[in-house]
Amino acid sequence: MMALLTSLVGVGCLLAICWWVVALVQIRALLKRSVGGTSVPRPEITFFKAFPACRSDDEAAMWQHSVESLLPHLAAGDELLVGIHACDQARFAPWVDALQATDSQQCLRVIYATPPGLHINQKVDWMHCLAKEATKPLWFWSDADIEVPASFGDALAADAARLAPGGMMTYAYRIDQPGSVWSLLDAAFVNATMLPGLALMRNKPELCFALGAGMLFRAEDFQKRVDWGELGRQLTDDNFLGRTLSPSRLGTVTLTTRTGATGPRAALSHYYRWEKTIRWTEPLGYFCQLLVQPLAFTLLGFAILPLSTALPLLLVMLWLECLYLSRAFRIAGMKGAASLLALPLVPPVRLLVWLAVWLPIGVRWRGVYWARLRYDAKEAAR
Repeated sequence: MMALLTSLVGVGCLLAICWWVVALVQIRALLKRSVGGTSVPRPEITFFKAFPACRSDDEAAMWQHSVESLLPHLAAGDELLVGIHACDQARFAPWVDALQATDSQQCLRVIYATPPGLHINQKVDWMHCLAKEATKPLWFWSDADIEVPASFGDALAADAARLAPGGMMTYAYRIDQPGSVWSLLDAAFVNATMLPGLALMRNKPELCFALGAGMLFRAEDFQKRVDWGELGRQLTDDNFLGRTLSPSRLGTVTLTTRTGATGPRAALSHYYRWEKTIRWTEPLGYFCQLLVQPLAFTLLGFAILPLSTALPLLLVMLWLECLYLSRAFRIAGMKGAASLLALPLVPPVRLLVWLAVWLPIGVRWRGVYWARLRYDAKEAAR
C-alpha cells in the first residue's frame, strides 16, 4: 500500500511537470495565431456592450477602454450599442460626448436606462434591452471589461465567413494586467489553466460551450432558438448560449481583460465563483484539474515519505509551479512583475478553493445568491 501511495506521489508530480511544458507551448501557439490572407467583406454587425451599475472609477475606466478598443474596428453600417445605467449618466456623459464627436461613421449608440428587472441574471437583463435596439444581421456580445487587439477587424471578417449555420464563434481571452496581488488567482486561472486548455481545442470543429468575452452569431438564429426567459435564469449565460447556438467554434484572435478586484474578499469571491461554475458545468473536467496542481500530491508525501524527502519535494514542486505560472504570465503578456513575489501563495489557495467548491455552498453575484447554475427562487430564499 505504501509503495502504491509513493508511486502516486511520484506520478502526480511528473504528470504536472509534463503538463506545464505542454501548456507553455500551447499558450504560445494560441496567442501567435494570425488571420492570413486579405480582408473579406462581411455582413453588418451589432456590437453589444452592457455596463453594470458602476462601483468605482477604476471599473469605469476599464469599461471605457473596452469600448475605445472596439470602435476603430467598426465598418460602415455597423452599430455599437452601449447600455449605461441611468444612475451613472453623469459619470459617463462627458466621455460619451467626446466619443460621439469623433465617431465619423455614427456607429455609436448609447442607451441610458434602468434595466427592467425581467431576468435575475443582470447581464441578460441588459442585453435584452439592447437587443430591442439592434438592427443588424449579426450580433457580437462581449463583456463590459473586454478589449480587442489591433488585428480584430480582419479576424472578425474571417470568423464571420466561418460561422456555421445556427452556430456561433466564441473568443478566448487573457489577463494582461492584474488589479492587485490578490488578482493573481484570476490570472493563474485564465492565463495558466484556461488558455492552454482552449489552445488544445482551437481546431475542434465543435465546442460544447462559449465564453462571454466574445460571441458572434446570427440574430435570426438567436431569435429562433434562444428563449430569453430561460437564458435569464442561467448563471453561466455564455455556456448556455454555446450549447444552444451549436456548433460553437473558437475565434481567430484572443481578446484581453484586466482584473478589477483589489481586496482579498472581492478577489476570493470572484475566483470562487469562476471555479464553482466550472465544477457545476464540467464536474469531471474540474476534478482533473487536481492532476496538474501537484500540491495535493506533495502534501500526501508527508504522510508516507520521510520528512527529509517530503519537505524538499514540496519546496521543489512549489518552485516549479511558480516558475510555470510566471512563464505563462509572461507569454500571455501580463504586466505587473512586482506582484509575482506573491506567487508562492497561489498554489495553496487554489487547492483550498478546489476543495471548497465541492461543498454545497453556492455563489453570490451582484447581490443574488445562486445555489446552482439555473436560478431557483426557493433555494435562494433559504
